[in-house]
Amino acid sequence: MAALTPRLATRPRAIVRAVHVLVSIGWFGLVVVMLVLSAAAMTTDGGTSPRFPYQLMDQIASPVIPIVAVATLVTGVGLSVATPWGLLRHWWIVVKLVITLAVIVTGAALTGNWIQQAGAAPTTPARWLLVGGAIVHLLMLASAMIISVDKPWGRISRSSKPRLRPLARYGEVSG
Repeated sequence: MAALTPRLATRPRAIVRAVHVLVSIGWFGLVVVMLVLSAAAMTTDGGTSPRFPYQLMDQIASPVIPIVAVATLVTGVGLSVATPWGLLRHWWIVVKLVITLAVIVTGAALTGNWIQQAGAAPTTPARWLLVGGAIVHLLMLASAMIISVDKPWGRISRSSKPRLRPLARYGEVSG
């Protein structure tokens, strides 16, 4: 069966790959900054402004991280679709896609609210959630980067689709 999607030539593929690597590293770096700021906010005593790190985090979390995260997703999907790797041909690509989407969704759904809560009341549990969330996101993004290098697990075989067993009749033992 011939490929239905166009394949990228060598030079454009190298450019898209470079952009993907750069925005991925940028995303990782921004999450490191979020961790440092959240840790700094927790260790700030009452004499200085504990809200300042949260204000900085809000400036990074709202406009910057989503742009970089979506750029990572788009370039990654573009690379997989427009190259022989394919989007759903290798387990490592599927796992990276799931990790990327999980970080984007949890970041969008939780981080902004936690920043607002911690900025309004610096003694709230949200400040611990910000530190923990940043650590979890760093681990997830680092895992995705390691998976990109190692490319474990091989191809997804067509026979690996789940097979449904017939339902047992009343009184029969299935197994």
